[in-house]
Amino acid sequence: MAAEATGSRVHKTLDEKVWGVHHNTARVACGILAGNCFHTPYFALDQYGVFGVDLGPEDLLIEKEYYFIIPGNLASFRDWIFPHEDLEDIWPHDPASRNDLHCSITGDWGVAVALVPETEEHWYISNGMTVSRPKSRDQVDADTPMPLPIPIHSRGNTIYLKPSLHKHFHAGSFTIVPKLTLTGMEYVMTVLSNYAEDPEEPWALFNGKPARPFYAGSKRQLFARFGWTVFVHSNSRIGFGPGDEQDQELNHPYT
Repeated sequence: MAAEATGSRVHKTLDEKVWGVHHNTARVACGILAGNCFHTPYFALDQYGVFGVDLGPEDLLIEKEYYFIIPGNLASFRDWIFPHEDLEDIWPHDPASRNDLHCSITGDWGVAVALVPETEEHWYISNGMTVSRPKSRDQVDADTPMPLPIPIHSRGNTIYLKPSLHKHFHAGSFTIVPKLTLTGMEYVMTVLSNYAEDPEEPWALFNGKPARPFYAGSKRQLFARFGWTVFVHSNSRIGFGPGDEQDQELNHPYT
């Protein structure tokens, strides 16, 4: 999987801005491709895993190339099993909730966009995304309310984006993931591919911008969308049904 160096920060030793890939986002993305193998894999500078990388989750991967050392094989999105019981360990931060029709990134008027595309409804149902589940194994007998069941055509599987961002979201150019910001952990727009910018709007400049709150219960759907986007980058045909064409999908109002 290839990823663009879209994160930056001032290097503590060199006192200059360096660019790289957010370590935890890259690790979780590769863990999804490895069939939900999140705990034992690690990044290394060589294909044999001898020179492992010792970085914190909020650090940047700044080298040109890394190897993700895993004990398993890669999967496809439709073979991927959603990690319900591990989600709180992977993404412990719950997104804030809201109820309006404005773009989740810019705050402008937006159009409805499905987090998990309706072309993946079979995966969605078979992975229990419409079933209310405990947030963790420890919550089974607790009094804490369980996450709401979210049908694929419901608001819990929907965000709103302005049309100029919609097409880039559909293409997998960016996703929304939790990161540490100056105000704490927030869900932020994260650019995954530096495609040619729209001359009317440099959409990639929103990279790192905290997203506005989502509909209640959207955490699983946000993670599923992240997984779907990861597979889109690993295989350009993943996410489209047999015989579907990308331009046909783009014209659909709920993808």
